Amino acid sequence: KWTTDVNTLSMIRLNRLQNKLDILLADANTGTSKVLYAEENELYIEEPTDDYLTFTEDGKYFVITSEMDGWNHIYLYNMDGTLARKLTDGDNEVNRIYGVDTNKELIYFQALDDSPLNKAVYLVSFDGKKTTKLSTLAGTNSASFSNGFKYFIHFHSSVSTPNVVSLHNQKGKLIRNLEENEELKNRVSEFEIPAKEFFTFKTSENVELNGYMVKPLGFDETKKYPVFMYQYSGPG
Repeated sequence: KWTTDVNTLSMIRLNRLQNKLDILLADANTGTSKVLYAEENELYIEEPTDDYLTFTEDGKYFVITSEMDGWNHIYLYNMDGTLARKLTDGDNEVNRIYGVDTNKELIYFQALDDSPLNKAVYLVSFDGKKTTKLSTLAGTNSASFSNGFKYFIHFHSSVSTPNVVSLHNQKGKLIRNLEENEELKNRVSEFEIPAKEFFTFKTSENVELNGYMVKPLGFDETKKYPVFMYQYSGPG
């Protein structure tokens, strides 16, 4: 993607083993390039997504996400490649960055909300001193911000709630509901549907994992039932 300098193009280079990533800056007039940022991991680096790299409009910084400390977090770097500061921390991993407001020095993003079962919309300031959760409901929350970040469309769903869409200001205050899916809610309420029951369990390596179970209607705990089981074995 282009930097804020019209003559400078940025490029991301990832080796085939996916354990070394470089961000390069190239002169569009000469084709010469230099490494701005380099990251290595003895195991694996996730392939960058479209929101991985953002240059601030004032040309002072660039913003990336990285798992370099074991969790995916937001980092602010100076344009000489030196680290300005790490902006998020802890086990509430960042899922994606929605945008960077250079004028107000704020970054809007989605991250876990004290559990992999919940995702929330947040903002963090460039100095790292202010982190605010803009969504309030438990479940999955995502956002689409307007140009200038004055408003955002909020999407919320949970295990018991279909997608609800609403309009909020930049501080998270509700302006109006746009779609509450009442027709779907009413339709579903006509059926007797077993609820999902969430639980945790530990593996033989003492790693705690999450799962959920759907029991048949009229479940009798004294009886045995056939089980249909699905599990995901990806790197996540």
